[in-house]
Amino acid sequence: MDLDQALFYLNNNDELENNVHSIINHEIIKMLNTDNSFYANLLIQLPKVCDYQITHAMGLIWHHNNINLAFNPERFKHEIKNERTLIFLLKHLSLHIAWLHPIRYNTPNVITDIACDLAINQYIDDVPSNVISIDKINFKYNLNLPHMADSSQYVSLLMKSKFFDSIGQSNSQNNKRKSINDDHSGWQHSYDDNLIKTATIKNLVEDAISATSIKHRGIIDNNLKSFIQNQTANSKSKIDWNSFFKLGNGNINFGSQTSYSRFNRRQPYRMDLPGKITNYAHNINIFIDNSGSMTNNELSFLLQQLQQFLKKYNFPIFVYPFDTKVDLSNAYNLNNYNQVRFEKFGSGGTTFQTIFNFLHDNSKELDVSVILTDGKGEKDVHQYHCFNTFWVLTEPMNNFSLNHKIIGKAISVHDQFL
Repeated sequence: MDLDQALFYLNNNDELENNVHSIINHEIIKMLNTDNSFYANLLIQLPKVCDYQITHAMGLIWHHNNINLAFNPERFKHEIKNERTLIFLLKHLSLHIAWLHPIRYNTPNVITDIACDLAINQYIDDVPSNVISIDKINFKYNLNLPHMADSSQYVSLLMKSKFFDSIGQSNSQNNKRKSINDDHSGWQHSYDDNLIKTATIKNLVEDAISATSIKHRGIIDNNLKSFIQNQTANSKSKIDWNSFFKLGNGNINFGSQTSYSRFNRRQPYRMDLPGKITNYAHNINIFIDNSGSMTNNELSFLLQQLQQFLKKYNFPIFVYPFDTKVDLSNAYNLNNYNQVRFEKFGSGGTTFQTIFNFLHDNSKELDVSVILTDGKGEKDVHQYHCFNTFWVLTEPMNNFSLNHKIIGKAISVHDQFL
């Protein structure tokens, strides 16, 4: 059956939740090969979760520092009657993400809800009749709201208008509920999480742009493209990882050692002379400072740099948060840049010794270890034989508590970070 028939069938369906989930996924995949591929590439990255608490068919909700696409099966079957409506709502949700609305409006209300919807609906061509628009608001409330303005401008203008006086009346609220709309209540979050959540959304948008063909990128409105470019420009890698440590063929090269299993390149016929083999590290360990001295801004920046490194080199990596101990319960393996977790797990002090104790106790002295930190810790550590250690500091080098007492390489990204 086609999608419109599938939507009609929902009214007589016992497996409502699974079928709504399938319909949403099916439509997003279908959009990948159309002019709507940017929206699909954005939404396909989001977890799809069932939530009977949201007041509309779909909405964006925060779960920790990840944005999810939530759907209410009961509301979905009442509000989504055809494919045209579903496509509109999926594009609508995508545009909220692209314009960073779930970050910019962390305590949504009627005014901000209307302003955000007014701003993004103008970028959607085929809009259902019962959708809020600039022209309808201008006519009904005798306003002169400009076209193609940012949501923040609409918030300001609506607060000064007769519309603001009317929102306390029940019929204004009801009119909003009767229109095709998404639920914005899931945008609520703490300001303390803003920077990490912002990085999460920017990476989603950047990846969606990269996955969209050049042909389909050209269809994206210039205002939106300009906004995305401005927002993602700062997330590009500012650490020259290739200079930070030399890279070999698929492994990290740490020089060479003599071996009789290799010919001497200069005198290959002298069997009594050893050749050289390249030393490669077996594993790469990333230790991320989650102590109380690390701000969300610093942590977000360092995690973005880690992502950019993985986009370029794509090594398997083990990530360990640490403060006064290495947090094994929240450690994880990275196989690609999409798996970087923009989360903070601790808030205690900083003890660098715990890293070297962990490496020594687990026979990881030969591994490559990269420590992402502000550099504020103890003054002395025993490194055992963990000499393949690299430090990335958000503070200036002269603020590094270990200063020159370490064996390894350290760089400060303080100037780039600012």
